[in-house]
Amino acid sequence: MTGDPGDTTRPSARATYIEYTHVGEVRRGSGIHIGDTYILTAGHCAPGDDIQVRVDGNLSAAIVVWRSDNDDVDLAILDAADLEPVATLGFARLSDDSDARVPAVAYGFPHWKGQHVADTDGHIPLAERQHAFDGHRDWSGTYRITQPPTDAPPLTGDTVKTGWAGFSGTAVLHPDSGHVLGVIRGHILQAGTGNLTMTPVHAIDLLQPDSKARFCEILGIGLPDTWVVAGTPPRQGLSVGPIPLYPRGYIERPQVISLIEQLNATAGVSVVYALSGMRGVGKTQVAAAVARDCRSRGWDLVGWINAESADTILTDLAVVADALGVADPDGNPQGSAERLRNHLSSDSGRNLLVFDNATDPDTLRGYLPSGSTRTLITTTDKGFAHYSDNGNHVELGVYDRDQSIAYLDTVTALADPVGADMLAEDLGDLALALAAAAATIARRRYTYDKYSTILTNYPLRSALKRTPGQDYPGCAVEALSLAVDTVEPLSQHIAGVVAVLAPDGVDQRILLALATTSEDIDELDVEDAIDDLCGLSLLTYTDDNTLVMHRLTARVIRERGTPAQLTDAIADASAALWHVFPDSADTWSQRAFGAHLTPHVEALSNRVQMSDQPTDLSKILFPLRMWVVNNRRKCADLATAIRAGTRLVTDSERVLGAGNPDTLTYRNELAGAYMSAGRLTEAIALYEDTLTDREHVLGADHPDTLNSRNNLAVAYSEAGRLTEAITRYEGILADSEHIFGPDNLITLATRNNLADAYSEAGRLTEAIAQFEVALADSDRILGPDHPITLTTRNNLAVAKRAGGDLTEAIALHEDTLTNRVHGLGADHPEVLATRSYLAGAYESAGRLAEAIIMYQDTLTDRERVLGPDHPDTLTTRNNLAGAYRAVGHLAEAITLYEDILADRERVLGPDHPDTLTSRNNLAEAYGAAGRLPEAITLHQDTLTDRERVLGPDHPNTLTTRNNLAGMYFQVGRLAEAITLYEETVSGCERVLRSDHPDTAITRDNLVAAYRAAGRDNDADRLLG
Repeated sequence: MTGDPGDTTRPSARATYIEYTHVGEVRRGSGIHIGDTYILTAGHCAPGDDIQVRVDGNLSAAIVVWRSDNDDVDLAILDAADLEPVATLGFARLSDDSDARVPAVAYGFPHWKGQHVADTDGHIPLAERQHAFDGHRDWSGTYRITQPPTDAPPLTGDTVKTGWAGFSGTAVLHPDSGHVLGVIRGHILQAGTGNLTMTPVHAIDLLQPDSKARFCEILGIGLPDTWVVAGTPPRQGLSVGPIPLYPRGYIERPQVISLIEQLNATAGVSVVYALSGMRGVGKTQVAAAVARDCRSRGWDLVGWINAESADTILTDLAVVADALGVADPDGNPQGSAERLRNHLSSDSGRNLLVFDNATDPDTLRGYLPSGSTRTLITTTDKGFAHYSDNGNHVELGVYDRDQSIAYLDTVTALADPVGADMLAEDLGDLALALAAAAATIARRRYTYDKYSTILTNYPLRSALKRTPGQDYPGCAVEALSLAVDTVEPLSQHIAGVVAVLAPDGVDQRILLALATTSEDIDELDVEDAIDDLCGLSLLTYTDDNTLVMHRLTARVIRERGTPAQLTDAIADASAALWHVFPDSADTWSQRAFGAHLTPHVEALSNRVQMSDQPTDLSKILFPLRMWVVNNRRKCADLATAIRAGTRLVTDSERVLGAGNPDTLTYRNELAGAYMSAGRLTEAIALYEDTLTDREHVLGADHPDTLNSRNNLAVAYSEAGRLTEAITRYEGILADSEHIFGPDNLITLATRNNLADAYSEAGRLTEAIAQFEVALADSDRILGPDHPITLTTRNNLAVAKRAGGDLTEAIALHEDTLTNRVHGLGADHPEVLATRSYLAGAYESAGRLAEAIIMYQDTLTDRERVLGPDHPDTLTTRNNLAGAYRAVGHLAEAITLYEDILADRERVLGPDHPDTLTSRNNLAEAYGAAGRLPEAITLHQDTLTDRERVLGPDHPNTLTTRNNLAGMYFQVGRLAEAITLYEETVSGCERVLRSDHPDTAITRDNLVAAYRAAGRDNDADRLLG
């Protein structure tokens, strides 16, 4: 059969649903009952003999009777003997005319259609065939259907793949003649919903003669050279100018489809479209695709004009005018351009003018025609958006990641999506850079890893060198450099500042702060420069007032700058950052801004280390880096604080020396971060080393040395090493009184710390005595309303509460609260903290109703003032849960504890000491509610994590070990309980001293366990 389409049976009734087994997995596809009992499908849908087909509702077994021996010709024939024979459909070969268009309809079973017949109406633009790389033929037998079916759902991400699952093998037919044109072979996931790939049936010409003949023999048809040719040549219009060809690996973009639809929907109307974007995003390729489509549709005129300058505009418009026969008789380009504009303004045909790479809106304005002519402008200047009618301005960005990977995969032929993803990340998905990289990889047969190494170790001009014959006319570096060269000096300097900062975006406040670095500019000058850079797409605003520069643009600016320019940029960026750092009082409320600033400081540090910048620049950055450590620690971002602090100490030791006072200060900050994270062993070791060095470098009496001694004592106390902490505090207090006098603030603070350590150790009489001396001194020296005086009064109240003097404790807390409200205002964090302490005192006194009300009110105010995620807010919720538990409201307590644990894990991280405390409290609440299996499991997990994070002898670890032993005791697991109690008693005696209250409680618990197990002698021995 040659040209006869054969049977007139509805093609949709021939649609075949196929199930087959591949590598032990049942898969599905589509096909068509092509003739007799034969089914035409894709070769990859016929991998073996276990095949079932369903035609018009009837299920049949099928076998493979022919399959292509060439991977590029993805075709197969099945024989389902149980089918009712039908006449064979006719076949057609596709026209070789690159602009020919063929209407087509596909019959198959995509997943989003279930198992119902699906009709895909669209066209097969033959110009979009995919080229192969093996040279002896010019195509791979694959075409793309670019128009999705009208009822296809919006498919994105993984749903694109699952949505089209089962459509492979679908037959593509001419809707008028019924000839078979090809078979769907797959779907280009990265290119969007409608990009289906098709193997044309005349691709059998690529097969070995025997295989091709067998295909035709089975179906009873002639060889392909006898088939009719499908494809209507386009209406011939006039095409003028060098419209770029489809580049290798061309990726269809949604903007192309949108522009084509808009252009064809505005017949008879003059419309101007502006297509803007930074250099290298592919604006010209999008415009070229639109121009090629208009040409293939037979538009009367498609003119391509180089709009880089007034001269190129006039030259190219004169060429178009000459082609239309309306050029100036004297050959005057200006006259020809005007005559062309007038001619097109009065013409009613379908005309398109593309002004590529336009730079000056005012120059171009006088040459735009009216009438029915449509105009498309590509530019980096967003000023052209004012030309576009009814919002016809398209901002073209970089490829999305899937498009980048698809492009690299096509051009390089490397089956390495992970490598492609990493390279696309390095190049920022910029089309121009990807083209340069892919061409180099393909030409030199590099792997992605090899090329990425080159990209890292060599300047961009070498790594992104243009290769001969590449689709883009210039090197990516040259294109981006040209964009920077067009702006004013201040704009170039601001671009340089952005380039040395972190790539994920720069808050506008940072750039406006540059006005403080020079007396010659103000914020309005900076705003004008930012507008200039945004207008040329060198910077782009995001929704949150952040400015983003493409990574490649930033690198080009850095590499082309002189050392002096880079030094100035880094220095000014540092000054701007320092200017916008939040005040200490606003650390938490501005924590998101602090998190934004952190990577910028890190980026500047990296720039200095990777370049030949002077050492003085590193010194300038050290205080900024210490701010990061301190800020991130206070905002509970402890992983960042420790990472930044570790790098800071290393760099300071290298640049300033290990014994430099600033280096010692940075080591002190890092130790503080360790302590906040509960990593007390590391904190103590670093504090000890810092103290030793400060004593050697600064002397024993220097204030920084005393500060180190105090910090070390605090760390000892946190670790439960209270005897050592107290010894340290007593020595510091004596030295401070000797060096600075009894009334010095350092002396007052040290006495407070010593009293607190006494209280922690259970030495409450000594603690209260020291607090009372400290309070009297503070009241006398600073006054009764001074913050230090109020803090000391609060601490005395806490000690009184611990000693059982609840009446005095409550009175002191109430007095402190009154004074703090008077001096600071009701919403000050210190006032809220005092209310929380007072609520705790009420709870200890059994005034639970008042405690719960105060906790609730404090929680409401802390959520309003500090935010729901502030550590102090979470602590108040924890205290409220404890009060609920104390009053017997276990269900409410457990719900609140569970919520707190989830929030602390989210905000602070799973290993933060406060998070581990929440897990301990929740386990205790489970136990109190009789949910002992859950309590035991949670305590076991908490003990494991506290031993790992805090160490086996940390006081909190000892508490959890004691609590788990108590749970074992309750369920009768006495042997395990006794083992844990023994370990806990040993640890308490070793860490806290034998007379510490916690040691006494744990010893009593062990005695009870011994007696329950019948080991009275051991109990008596312990009581001794």
